[in-house]
Amino acid sequence: MTELDDLTLEQIEDKNFFINYMNECLAKHLDDEDYTEFCNALELAASAQYNIKNFSIKTGITRSQIYQIFRGITLPRIDVLMKILKTLGYSIKII
Repeated sequence: MTELDDLTLEQIEDKNFFINYMNECLAKHLDDEDYTEFCNALELAASAQYNIKNFSIKTGITRSQIYQIFRGITLPRIDVLMKILKTLGYSIKII
């Protein structure tokens, strides 16, 4: 798996690549329940499309809450995660 620090802007902006990367992050951390890397990946995806102020306005989530989620300080409720993913053009699929 590619490490978060090794990702290029081109890879971050490549939706298919980044979807696969985020799925790998989730799969990797399902057992250990450490979702920090996934939350950091969400921050990268958001930063590639928005500044935090505009992302906050678009999602309806406070900047403070967004920063806490992106830094892995707090885990988002499912409705908040869905807003973040929808704004980024992603969704969750159960398979």
